[in-house]
Amino acid sequence: MQAQFNQAQALHQAGKFQQAEVLYRQLLQNEINHPVINARLGILLHQTHRNAEALSLLKIAIDSLPNEYDLLMRGVSVATQLSENALAEQWLRLATKLKPNDIASLEQLAGVLIGNHKEKQALEVTKKAIKLDPASASAYNLKGLALSRLGETDKGYKAFQKSVKMNPGQLAVVRNLILYG
Repeated sequence: MQAQFNQAQALHQAGKFQQAEVLYRQLLQNEINHPVINARLGILLHQTHRNAEALSLLKIAIDSLPNEYDLLMRGVSVATQLSENALAEQWLRLATKLKPNDIASLEQLAGVLIGNHKEKQALEVTKKAIKLDPASASAYNLKGLALSRLGETDKGYKAFQKSVKMNPGQLAVVRNLILYG
């Protein structure tokens, strides 16, 4: 089994996805809930733009390996692309516990929380991100969105303005200034 797994991984790394997929699937027939095999096949499916198939495999892997930050972030990527925001939120919360000072995952969590209509929670996450990185234009944009949706449009507008000053070419912020300003 280990030799077959090593061969599948080598094929996967060499970009021979079809051959690697066949081997991963053969391995899963013997051990359907093996977290590493599910993870590798899920990643391969994600790489070949088959996110719907990848998601169930990544769920199995993450359930068994919840402390694998990179795996969590792959799962988040797949979940958000499939608009599985509740699952993306769950995995981002795990990721931010593992790496509480990672700005990118905090910003992504704030965005998902806004998407899930949890603006108060998103506001707290953006405040933490800004405290960690006061130059994060994205965190200010997300803070502006959360504030605007909470009805605090003046404060939201100021956050959008700060974001634009930090990154003048950020079209999403300019759009938010127009929509919420």
